[in-house]
Amino acid sequence: DRVVPLHSSYSNTRKIQNELVLKLKYDNRPSLITLFSEKDNEIKNGLSLIGKYLMKNNPSIAFLGMGVDGHIAGIFNKNLSKEFCYDFKNKLEPFRRITISMNVFLKTKNIILYVLGKEKKKMLSSILLKKTPDNFIPAKFLLQNNLGKKVIICDKEAAPNEFSIGESII
Repeated sequence: DRVVPLHSSYSNTRKIQNELVLKLKYDNRPSLITLFSEKDNEIKNGLSLIGKYLMKNNPSIAFLGMGVDGHIAGIFNKNLSKEFCYDFKNKLEPFRRITISMNVFLKTKNIILYVLGKEKKKMLSSILLKKTPDNFIPAKFLLQNNLGKKVIICDKEAAPNEFSIGESII
């Protein structure tokens, strides 16, 4: 997620919490990994806490968005880091990001890829129709290499023309 206050509109954790978790009955609510700080100067401690947590607990489910370039969870390139999590600064954004490594996502039993917007249709279509270029695309890599259950949820604008609404393809 982006290192921003939880109340920020840039916070994906806030979106998942408000739109999904808080709508579930209290006894059925999953725990979200929210051990990171909202401030750049506290990232190192947050990463240490997340790493310690992930050493003992592999997430059972990951909700991931996809960017127009096919990036997921702040993973933009083929960084198969042995670390459980890491932080970085994208030069095009004003904030740092913390992400769980691709190696952790590859072991996650349930992946939900959430894709919204017409600007993502071309990428999602090329991934699902296996017409992507040879360069590394994180969403494609995860969908092909994760052995768990994968679900893609998208709006009509992002949905590939070649698939029916509700169609199971993976």
